[in-house]
Amino acid sequence: GGPNHPRWELTPFYESFNGRLDNEENDRAGVNPAGLLYVALHFEIALPPGETVDFVAACAISESEEEARDNAVAAASSTDPIQISADNWESWFRSVPEFRCDDPFLENYFWYRWYGLKLNRVFALSERLPHPCVYEGINAGWFRHAISYSAQVHMLECKWMHDPALAMGSLRNFIANQEENGRFPGAILTGKGEAPRGFYHANWGKCVRELYAHHRDDGFLREVYPALARYARYFQAERDREDSHLYDVVDQAETGQEYMARYLFARPGADDWGPFQLKGIDATAYLYELLRALEWMAGKLGQEGEAEEWRAAADATREAVREKMWDDDRHFFVDVLPESFEQCPSLAAVGFYPFLSDLAGSEHLNAITEHLFHPDEFWTPWPVPSTSASDPTFSAVGEWKGKRMVCPWNGRTWLMTNSHVAEALARAAQTLDRSLEGQAVELLTRNIRMLFLDQDPRRPTSYEYYNPVTAQAPFFRGTEDYMHSYIADLILKYVAGVQIEEERLVVDPLPFPLEQFTADHIPAGGHWVRVTYRKEEGMRVYVDGRMVSETPDRQRVEVSLDG
Repeated sequence: GGPNHPRWELTPFYESFNGRLDNEENDRAGVNPAGLLYVALHFEIALPPGETVDFVAACAISESEEEARDNAVAAASSTDPIQISADNWESWFRSVPEFRCDDPFLENYFWYRWYGLKLNRVFALSERLPHPCVYEGINAGWFRHAISYSAQVHMLECKWMHDPALAMGSLRNFIANQEENGRFPGAILTGKGEAPRGFYHANWGKCVRELYAHHRDDGFLREVYPALARYARYFQAERDREDSHLYDVVDQAETGQEYMARYLFARPGADDWGPFQLKGIDATAYLYELLRALEWMAGKLGQEGEAEEWRAAADATREAVREKMWDDDRHFFVDVLPESFEQCPSLAAVGFYPFLSDLAGSEHLNAITEHLFHPDEFWTPWPVPSTSASDPTFSAVGEWKGKRMVCPWNGRTWLMTNSHVAEALARAAQTLDRSLEGQAVELLTRNIRMLFLDQDPRRPTSYEYYNPVTAQAPFFRGTEDYMHSYIADLILKYVAGVQIEEERLVVDPLPFPLEQFTADHIPAGGHWVRVTYRKEEGMRVYVDGRMVSETPDRQRVEVSLDG
């Protein structure tokens, strides 16, 4: 299970090599279909004294021999194969927006995030993966698949690309593998003898709506609406049998967040991977945004009757969340048990997820001011821990019941949660209380700086989680360049302030301590947007090359994209 370094002495050939290889091919499956692919070629080269010999080796792997052969010939015949790779990367970086600023941490991480997305990009074009997508991680094992938990955030990042194919493919692959009951599988496994399996909760509604704002495609809405409607009805039928308008989490795997006290509240032994039933605040917040998105999509597609159905369902969920999941004594959103609606005593970071939408209002801001900003709860040196530091199960070093775990959510600072909470706080600052802007800047700044080793802006990382006290990365996991969060999206939306809505452009940068920034080549519903800020010149907004706004400082600007 450790890193598979490309070292000769670690290969199966090392022990049996006696001056030459034995020309053996072995395609036998063995006792199970799992394993690693090893290939070695042996050539003898005579090198006269003082002379040089050019030697070219190429390898191409494909589903067909013809394609592999063509690719190998193209690579081997190139006079500069390294330049092919360089050109490929340059082309990728030209396909995304440009962001520059005088904070090296923000700028470097923006580009590092796009590096990671390309590193994990896949064009399988197979029966199970007919569309391009992004895998969750580069390591061998579970993460090297299309996984629904991370596909949602890949859509949020890739919607900024000039071509929407990667963002759209991140959803289309799961629609292609949708189960009979309407669920999407948690992971689309493509290995021999394997099949899609598992389940993760995901915020598909938010992703589709934001993608459409950047790339208006009514055909895409018509394509995905029936599948998303089936997905929502699965939740209504199977995940809310009590008709409470709150939705179930039934095992600790499907939230992507294992080993938390919130599950022990549902069943004391829930960390044994057995079933339980809990009305989850994260599951419900995601479904609420899907219901609102379906209401909007049905209206766009002229299905007014269904739009009204989704509107009523969303309204009922918002009312139920505020009535049942809001703890009026502790001022926090929590999970509840079905039927009794007993509230969970533990405080988890998912309790801030209602601020991602209008589930939370100004009357709920105490959740932020009393808990998020509390240094003994969530405002640790490197926030936000997935479980409050005040919880008896909290562990900054990832120990659960005395044992250090691989993926514990009882106190580590996870990039996925941080993406959500940073956006929740930024949205609350811009829609509910402008006095929160400073803390929103601080949270996103600390989140991003945590990701640099030794606070060196030249050494960005992307591990699953970090220590909330020391910012130590989990080197022992060997899981780097891991894509289950969204950060480039947050930089463009809240540092540069670019927020594309269906018919208008909103530019509303948070007050980051910057002297200057530039965000350019941004697709916006058939238009191109550029925003520049210079402390001595002010902020300028351009649409299709024409300046449409000039202000002496960073301030909210709204521009119609259809006028």
